[in-house]
Amino acid sequence: MDVVLTVAGIAVIVLVLRDVFHTLWHPAGEGRLSGLVGRGIWAVMHRLPARSRPRRLLMDLAGPLVLATVVLVWAGGVILAWGLVFWPHMPSGFDDTAGPPAVTVGERLVSTVYVSMVGLSTLGIGDIVPTTPWTRLWTAVQAIVGFALLSASMSWVLQVSPALTRRRSLARRLTALAAADRISGDGAGRTVEVPVTTLEDLGQEVGMVHVEMRHYGETYYFRDSVADEALPAAISTGVALADGALRSDDPETRRSGASLRWTLDRFAALLDESYLRTGGSTTEVFAAYAADQDHESTPDGAPRRPGRDRA
Repeated sequence: MDVVLTVAGIAVIVLVLRDVFHTLWHPAGEGRLSGLVGRGIWAVMHRLPARSRPRRLLMDLAGPLVLATVVLVWAGGVILAWGLVFWPHMPSGFDDTAGPPAVTVGERLVSTVYVSMVGLSTLGIGDIVPTTPWTRLWTAVQAIVGFALLSASMSWVLQVSPALTRRRSLARRLTALAAADRISGDGAGRTVEVPVTTLEDLGQEVGMVHVEMRHYGETYYFRDSVADEALPAAISTGVALADGALRSDDPETRRSGASLRWTLDRFAALLDESYLRTGGSTTEVFAAYAADQDHESTPDGAPRRPGRDRA
């Protein structure tokens, strides 16, 4: 039984560290845990009435809740894993300087969890100390893993924040272009041709958002409550601009429009494959994207209501 517990503990450690690696450092994208937690939280919130104020308020918290839940599961998994490793050696492999050694099952459980939590947090209180080479080694290893887990969690938050900023910046630029298009269009409904540089810049920004969402899939669950900064409400403007450029008489404009449209099509494919599962066209996927995030958009991508959403 001691061997089984130790092997089980090591297996849990490997699973947790593997998920941390795939979430933060693997180029393929999110780990399994963050994906499961994100989809689960998102599904629960979508059970509330559509476009209701409680639903939108909770959806605004979905992204931070996903991050916090995943970090807590990581920490809990490490605590459980080391508890399984330490259990066969409690109390014989430890010296409890604060009182008599744990004897009953309940006392052993409390002492084991306590030692595991202290080791993970690297507090090193010292009231229960390892006395055998095996327990000393595993306590030191747990302290290293605990420090790495804390650093990884902070790194995760710091990496997600710039990705969200760039996504909101792209949304605001698309919203501004939609507004400018309406203002500068002539009375016949024709619009002013967008410069090639603008189309190319938009293609680069959409491509960057695509890469960041693929690598940090949890950013999908960060709903932007300010409509002017919500990409789901503004992304269809990019499609309208690309399609308009494809109808231009200038070959450079058509080329830039084709490049932007290709980038938007690939972004829509990522959204559909990972989150929406509509199997539809780019326009249909972006419409589903807006609906899934409780946003509305006009055909040209301009938000229906500027400022903060209202139920």
